[in-house]
Amino acid sequence: MSLATGGGGGFSGGGGLSAAAMAHGPNSAMAMHRAHAQPPPGAEAPPGMTAAPGTSYAALGADLIDKNQNLTLKGVKNMAELPIVAVDLYGGGEVSYFPPIGEDGEGGETVSGGRPIKVRSMGRLGSGSGTEKGLSLKRNDDVAYRAVRRLLSKSRGVDAVIDNAIVDDVEEKGSSSNDVLTIPRPYLLLGARRTANLTADTLNKFEVEEDDNSPAISEESAAPKGGVSLRNATLDGSSNPTGDDFDRVAVRLTMHSGKKPLSILPEEVVGIMVARAKRLVHRSWIAGGGEEVEVLPEKGEDDDEEDAYLPYPVAYAVPGWACIDSAVEALLDSSASGPNPAVAYQRSVAALVGSLLPRERGSKHKLHSLLGEEVKRLREAFEKELREADDDDEGKASPSQSAFQPLVLAVGVTADGLELSAAQLSGVSADPHCPFGDVNIIANVNYRSETPFNLLEKAMGELREKVGRNLPESPGPCALITYGTVGMQVKLKTSLTKLLKSYAVEAEKNNVDDDDDDGFDERISIVSTGEECVAEGLSVLAASSHGRIYHRETEGKKKAKRTLNVHDVAATAVGMRMNYHSDEDENKWSKVKVVFDFDRRVPAGPYQVGLTAAEC
Repeated sequence: MSLATGGGGGFSGGGGLSAAAMAHGPNSAMAMHRAHAQPPPGAEAPPGMTAAPGTSYAALGADLIDKNQNLTLKGVKNMAELPIVAVDLYGGGEVSYFPPIGEDGEGGETVSGGRPIKVRSMGRLGSGSGTEKGLSLKRNDDVAYRAVRRLLSKSRGVDAVIDNAIVDDVEEKGSSSNDVLTIPRPYLLLGARRTANLTADTLNKFEVEEDDNSPAISEESAAPKGGVSLRNATLDGSSNPTGDDFDRVAVRLTMHSGKKPLSILPEEVVGIMVARAKRLVHRSWIAGGGEEVEVLPEKGEDDDEEDAYLPYPVAYAVPGWACIDSAVEALLDSSASGPNPAVAYQRSVAALVGSLLPRERGSKHKLHSLLGEEVKRLREAFEKELREADDDDEGKASPSQSAFQPLVLAVGVTADGLELSAAQLSGVSADPHCPFGDVNIIANVNYRSETPFNLLEKAMGELREKVGRNLPESPGPCALITYGTVGMQVKLKTSLTKLLKSYAVEAEKNNVDDDDDDGFDERISIVSTGEECVAEGLSVLAASSHGRIYHRETEGKKKAKRTLNVHDVAATAVGMRMNYHSDEDENKWSKVKVVFDFDRRVPAGPYQVGLTAAEC
C-alpha cells in the first residue's frame, strides 16, 4: 500500500482507512468524529476528510504550498502575456499584480523609492472593506437575484453580479437588514464535507439547517430564516449526501422573499471575490498600470470584459492553519481561470518576501539595514570560527556555514488565526524584488483561533523550541517582522515587546551564559510592515514560479536561473489509521500513525506502509 502525494483513486480494503491532515489548534468537531483519525492532543483535524479519501489527500495541502506549484512550461508560456493577480484572501483582501512579460522579455516597470519594481499594489477589494466581513449581496432586488441565479445556472455573467448584486457599504445598511445579506468569511468553509466537521467558531456565524434528506436545490426545502444558512449537500446539488468524497457544505441564500432560495458552494462564493480582484487588476492594467478606471462595456456585452480577465492566473496566500488538503484543493478550484492553474504560498513566506521590497519611505530601509549589518557580523564570526578551527591542533571541527545566516521571524495575526514562522535568508541578490535569493523556512507554528492573542505566548514558546532544536548553533533571530492590518500590528508589537522582555528577565534570573543564550529576548528588532506586504510578496513569489524573475548565469551555457528559491516546510501533519472490521465502534480503529510530521520538507515522495498479516 502506498500513501502518495500525487492524484489517484481512493483507498481500498476490507474495512476502512482514514487519513487526515492536522494543523496546530484546538480540537474541532472533526477531530472527535468516530469515522476519522484522532489527531494528537492539541491538534486540529481538517474539515471534510472521509473514510476513503483519494491518494492525493496524503499531503496535498502541504505539497501544493511549494515553489513548484505543478506549473508546466507550456502553461507558463500560455500565461506569459497575462498579469498575475495576487490575493491575500485570508488577510483582508489586499490585491496586487505582477505585469506580463513584454516584447523584450521583461515585464513592465513601475518605480518605487527610485528603484525599478514591477509589483503593483491595488489596495483592498470592495472600496476598502476587504474580505474580513465576507461577501454582501443585495436582498429583495430582482436584478441582483437574476444576476446571481444566471451565474449559478450558466456559469456566466460574473460582471453583472459584481455591478448589480454586490454591496460594499454594509455598515450603513446593516448585514441583518431586509436590504442586504452577508456570507461571512466564506473561505473558512472551503473543502468542508459536512457541517459537523466545521469548528464551533465557524458554525456560530451561520444558521445551520438540519438534514432532511432533500437535495440542495429542492424547492420544497424551507428557506433559511436569517437569509444565509448552511446545509449538507453534494457536488452536483441534485442528490443526497451519502458520506463519500462528493459531499459538500453548501450555502443557501434567501435573496428574495418572493422567490425560491439559491444554493451556492463556498468555492463559488470565493470565486466571485477573486473575479472582483481580476477585474480590478484588468482595468488598471489596460489603463497603463495606473489606478482603476471605469471601462464599462456597451450594453449587452457584459460577458466580453469578463472573457478578458477571467483567464488571468491567480496566486493565493494561505495561512498555515488552512494548509489542509481539501481546503487548498477547493481554493485552487475557486479561481475559475480555465486552463490556467492557480498557485498558492504560505502567508508567512509571502510576508517575508514582501517585507524586503523597497518602499517609498526614503533611501533607508530599516529591515535592509538590519539584515546588512547582520550579514556582515555573521560573516566575520564565521571567518573567525574557521580560522580557529584551522589553527586548532586537536582537530576542531569546521563550523557549519548554515548557522551563520541571518535568521528572521515572521508573526502575523488575523481575525481567524495566528501564524509564526522562522526563516534563514541567504544568497544576496542584485534584483530589488528579492534581495536574498534563498529563503529557508526552519519552522512554522499556526493556530486557528478567533482569540489569537491568547495563544501568542504559547505559539512563540513552541517556535523558540523548534528553532533551538533545528538550529542549535544559531546566534538567534536578528529581526522579527509583523504583518496584517495596522490595528492588529500595533497590538501585536505591544504583546511581542512584553513577551521578549520576559524572556530576557527569565534568562537573567536563571543565569544563562552566552553559550546557552538562544537570542530570543528584547535585542530582537521588531519591524512593522504595510498592509499590502503579503499581497506584494505573493506577487513576487508567483512571478518567480512563472519565470518572470530570473537571472542568467554568466558561466557555462548561460541558462536562465530562478532568482528566488524558497525551501519550505509543511505547516500540517498527516496521519492515518485503519479499521478492517467494518464496524463503526471507535475501539475498532487502530492508533494514529503519523506519516508526515510538522515541519517536514516539501514536497515528499510516496510513503510505503508495511502491514503484517495480523494487522490485516
